Amino acid sequence: MPFHMTLIRAGVLLAAAAAQGAFAQNDWPAYGRDPGAQRYSQLKQIDPANVSKLVEAWRVETRPASETGNKRASSTTPLMVNGLLYFATPYQSLVAVEPETGKRIWTFGHQHAARTSRGIAYWPGDRNSPPSIYFGTEDGFLIAVNARTGKLVSGFAKEGELDLKPGVNDELPNAPYGLNGAPAVYKNLVFTGSHLQDYGSYGGRGDVRAWDTSTGKLVWTFHTVPQPGEPGHETWLDDGWKNRSGVNVWNTFSVDAQTGTLFMPLGSPSDDRYGGDRPGANLFGNSLLAVDAMTGKLRWYLQPIHHDLWDSDLPPQPTMVDVVHNGEKIPALVQAGKTGLIFILDRRN
Repeated sequence: MPFHMTLIRAGVLLAAAAAQGAFAQNDWPAYGRDPGAQRYSQLKQIDPANVSKLVEAWRVETRPASETGNKRASSTTPLMVNGLLYFATPYQSLVAVEPETGKRIWTFGHQHAARTSRGIAYWPGDRNSPPSIYFGTEDGFLIAVNARTGKLVSGFAKEGELDLKPGVNDELPNAPYGLNGAPAVYKNLVFTGSHLQDYGSYGGRGDVRAWDTSTGKLVWTFHTVPQPGEPGHETWLDDGWKNRSGVNVWNTFSVDAQTGTLFMPLGSPSDDRYGGDRPGANLFGNSLLAVDAMTGKLRWYLQPIHHDLWDSDLPPQPTMVDVVHNGEKIPALVQAGKTGLIFILDRRN
C-alpha cells in the first residue's frame, strides 16, 4: 500500500495539545520515547473502553505524483516534539505536520538513494545552532535539517550533509554502506551505526562514531572489530579482522543520561552464515556494549554467542528498567535477540 501518515481519534478524544516546557507529556522526542527506550506514555485518552470507537481523523499522502504506481514500504517511527509531528518517508523526504489536523508545515526532499529511515533523531539546539532533525540515507550520509524551517543546517558538515563513508570504506570504496537506523543524541553528540552487507566477508566497517551536533566533526570512533593493540583483537585469528564487514549497530542505541553510558547492540560479522575465514570468538560481534558516551571508551560488554554462524545478533534497542532483586533496587538493562532469550543485566557492570 502507498505510504501515508494516519491519525485516528475517538469522538473528541483527539488531544494533541502543543507542548509545554521542554517536553510535554504527549511528546515522543526520541526513537524509544526516552533515551533509555522505555516507550512508556502516560496518556489516558485512549483506553479499553473506547479503543473500538477509533476512527480516522486525517491522512497525509507522502507519495509524490511522479511516483504513481511505485509503492514503497515504511518502517519509520515518527517523533512528536513541541507541537509538531516529524517523520521520514520512503520517497526521499522528511515531513513535519500539525498533529491536530495533519496540515503540512514543511517538507524536506533530497536526492540520495531511496530507502526509508527506520527512525530519526531530534536535538534541541543551542545558542549557536537551531533545533535539528538528523536522519541517514542508504548511500551513507547523515543529514541535519532545521526542525523549525525544514531547511538544511548549513553549519553542520558540508551545508547540512555529512558523508559517513570516509574512514570506514577506504579500502573497499564500492562496498555498500548506508544508515537507515535512527541516530541517537546525547548532549552535543549524535551517534551513528550503519547498514552493511550480510553476505561477503569484506566490505565497509561497522565502527560506531560520535559527531558534534553543531559542526558534524568527528569526536570519537569505536572499532567494533578491534584493531591491533585493542582489547578483543586477540579473538580474531589468522588475520580474520582485516577489512571485515558487519559487527554494526543497524538498529539504534540507548543512553543512560545519568551515567553518560551509550549502549550498543551489535550485529554479526559478515559473512553472517560462514565463519571459515574468521576463526576465534570474533569480538565484538553479536555483543551488547556499554561505552562512555563522551569518549567512546569501553566500560563492559556481553557476547551471548561466540563465533556466530546463524545471524543470531542483538538487533532490538536495549531498554533501561529498574529491577528489585533480593530487596535491592538494581538499575538494569533488558536486551532481546534472535535466539528467543531475553537478557536482564545490571547496567552498571
